[in-house]
Amino acid sequence: MFAKRLTIISFVLTITLAAADWTEAAEPIIVFQSNRDGDDEIYTAMDDGTVKQLTKNKIDDIEPAWSPDGSQIVWFIKDDAIGGEAFNMMIMDADGGNKVNMTPNIGLSLTSQPTFSPDGSLIAFSSRGALPNGVNNNVAIVKFAEGTKRQKWELYNLSVWGAEGLFPDLDIQDRFQVWSPDGALIAWQTRRAGNFDIWVTDVVNDEPDKQKKAQKNLTTGTDAKKDDVHPRFSPDGTQILFESKRDGDWEIFVMDSRTGENLVQLTNNEKNDKNAEWSRNGKKIAFESKRDGNNEIYVMDADGNNPVNLTNDKGSDAMPRWSANNRQILFESKRDGNRELYVMDANGGNPVNISNDAGNDRNAQWRGLAAGQFASKELAVEPLTKRLTMLGHIKQTALLQNYPNPFNPETWIPYILANNSPVTIRIYTADGQLVRTLLLGHKKQGAYLFRTQAAYWDGNNEDGEAVGSGVYFYELRAANYSATRKMVVAK
Repeated sequence: MFAKRLTIISFVLTITLAAADWTEAAEPIIVFQSNRDGDDEIYTAMDDGTVKQLTKNKIDDIEPAWSPDGSQIVWFIKDDAIGGEAFNMMIMDADGGNKVNMTPNIGLSLTSQPTFSPDGSLIAFSSRGALPNGVNNNVAIVKFAEGTKRQKWELYNLSVWGAEGLFPDLDIQDRFQVWSPDGALIAWQTRRAGNFDIWVTDVVNDEPDKQKKAQKNLTTGTDAKKDDVHPRFSPDGTQILFESKRDGDWEIFVMDSRTGENLVQLTNNEKNDKNAEWSRNGKKIAFESKRDGNNEIYVMDADGNNPVNLTNDKGSDAMPRWSANNRQILFESKRDGNRELYVMDANGGNPVNISNDAGNDRNAQWRGLAAGQFASKELAVEPLTKRLTMLGHIKQTALLQNYPNPFNPETWIPYILANNSPVTIRIYTADGQLVRTLLLGHKKQGAYLFRTQAAYWDGNNEDGEAVGSGVYFYELRAANYSATRKMVVAK
């Protein structure tokens, strides 16, 4: 009897000490803006299924974007002092700390989402007015001083830097800028002759004359009377993906990134195809299309062949974004009446609502991957901790914290598998008595994080009876791996 009691005490001590080591905070994986509290604020979706609010103001916070290393977020906030549609550009840590106003008293307006250069030393954005030598809407660059950890910077107007007098009509509308993967080029859409074209420029720091010569219109010679918009560099930087109305509706095209040559039309449909994005390996392109009457997410090969409809819902599905490992796609949907964020497998399976709120959630971005940019080869995993999630290559199995917690009566238990394995979860009372065994069967390598994937416990024991309030422990066993965490039933 003494030996049995000693065994139970030893078991409880083991899982209690283990639980003490598993207190590391959840990591953000997606940043987005939402008006769920009445005005637009910045939020992050965490890897434990929760949502964290980073800003809380009585004015709008919009257009968030990650730094390449995932340590900071840049965004725009309305400037109450100036009023109207004036904005300031802000930067903060990934947890919402150390907020800094980068453009005080300038009054930026009609801004588009800021984008970091791949090495994190520059930020490109567009604004109407309030820029040096500003002419209507221009693309600007924030250049960080070396060795200051992004604490000091200078502001340049890229659109007209060294090019004063080059555009006599002064009808410049530059926006939606994007970096090439190596940071050597910036492409954007501009209206300088009545319609939008795709322009590209070499980024030549501190040399205005060279900067002027580096600007080039890539699409003016192919169809000067139709709009060409929304450029996206291929992962190797040799091509630019864009949308055009040259056949009457929005279609998707691709061309060489430096010359505009080798123009190829990838879609040819009577309905609009737009908001295209390369997969991170360059083999696929995701896009939204109205070809079945409302916006749906499609994927096709990089040459335009084999288009596949991934979503089929009465609501509008839009703005697809690939994860770093090409296994999942983030998108916006109005299927529940308002705009929400969903994540699904790359084949359209397992769609999960990750924001789930009555407000409108939008402008989402995977951590460390700006729209149209690609993780460097050194940045193989996101988030940037040893606790690996669905965003990168899985190197080790892990048991994560259940959610909600505390709970009544049901909860979900997320976990990650480094290898294919049979999975079992056992639930114990605080004194080591077995309450329930969940036989999950043989599972493939992957991250089982969301409610449609994670293990589910209804709060009942093996006899189907509801358990009482208190502390419980859950143990994951998969192949040679075993780990335990604590949870609380609160009634």
